[in-house]
Amino acid sequence: MPTPKVKKSVRETKTTSSSSQSGDNLSTAEKVQAFVKKMNTSPKYRGKVQVRTASEYKTPYYLRRPTGILGLDLALGGGFPAGGASQVFGARSSGKTHMCYRVAGQVQRNYGDKAVIALGISELRSDVGFARMSGFCTRYSDQQIQEYVNIREANGLPPFTDEELADLRLEIGHVIHLNGTTGGDMLDSTLECLDDFGSDCQLIIVDSLGSLLTNDQDDKSVSDKHYGGSSGIITLWQTKMQPKFINDRPDGSLLETTILGINQVRAQIGGPIPGATRPAAGSKAWEHAQLTSVEFKQGEPLYEDSRHTVLSGRVVKWTIKKGKAGTRDGAKGEFNWYHFPEHDPVFWKDIQYGPQYGADKFTDLVDVAKSLGVLEVGGSWRTFKDENGKIILRAQGDEGVVEKVVNDPELEAHLRNQCMRKSNLTIRYK
Repeated sequence: MPTPKVKKSVRETKTTSSSSQSGDNLSTAEKVQAFVKKMNTSPKYRGKVQVRTASEYKTPYYLRRPTGILGLDLALGGGFPAGGASQVFGARSSGKTHMCYRVAGQVQRNYGDKAVIALGISELRSDVGFARMSGFCTRYSDQQIQEYVNIREANGLPPFTDEELADLRLEIGHVIHLNGTTGGDMLDSTLECLDDFGSDCQLIIVDSLGSLLTNDQDDKSVSDKHYGGSSGIITLWQTKMQPKFINDRPDGSLLETTILGINQVRAQIGGPIPGATRPAAGSKAWEHAQLTSVEFKQGEPLYEDSRHTVLSGRVVKWTIKKGKAGTRDGAKGEFNWYHFPEHDPVFWKDIQYGPQYGADKFTDLVDVAKSLGVLEVGGSWRTFKDENGKIILRAQGDEGVVEKVVNDPELEAHLRNQCMRKSNLTIRYK
């Protein structure tokens, strides 16, 4: 005799249905995987939302863009992080552009012919000579080279040699100049650069954020009132930029480009503290999007003679104002910066510009190596040993070490790498 069917109560039916829909029979791990699959495949969210478990989620911050100045690089956790934007700011002539060009030069060293560097310029034109003096090898245009040839001929100077002409045309990797009628147009071109090149463009330099012209300002005369300034376009730029870094690319890779934005400080007119400064326009608009922010200030002058009559350079002081992705904010330091010789045109070869020109990375290297114990100090002698205790370098005084390091790139790299290892940094540069 068939078993009679028992009709469930309405309340019992709802409870059973609810339990089935909520997946009470699934483990927590299965629920997580089901949620991830649903969010990534649902027509409602596909292409708009990316959901990852911790085992699938990755960050690009172990990839760094070094400055070559070891003390600053260690404070930055190895250099400026990849996969986001950082800010370099300070007063005029504090070394902001020089520092960014140094980073570009290091990218060229690490990537060689595969280096791609974009320059988004909003004030003046890029100074190729200064870039080369800073170690950033970008070529002169054929038109500019011809102008130099004509000038030398008109002034009775000897013509360029074939080697010099080849050097003027030399460029390591590829350098792209991004210019626009307005600041918004230029910033749009940086976003297009990210879309088209992806991580193949390792570095984008924006110079400078404080001088961006908005489309609204472009339509007005100088005497018209302006409101908001560059803050609006910078806010929109960074809100469009951030998803490109946060989300995986279509092939599953991460965007590993580093963006360096240069900004100034302005005098605080009528403020309570005489001589005080404030960040330039647009600084607040993107401060939350920055991975790191480094301020540069002029320090005391450096002179060639004891009577302080011939100025040779100055001390540059740096402070990390914001630090994320393995960077410690609040760190401070300084290095010596020496004026470049008057030489036009300028050739980029490092051997021509030693520790007496530009940022003195060699003295900084010795100071850091001593502070970490990598360079042993015994009276006036300095000793550097390898991992097995074998003496690699022995010199008298810091000056003796600098002299040897300047003339031995392999020794410089070995000393630098030992300092990085002593600092327990887990990073890569390529």
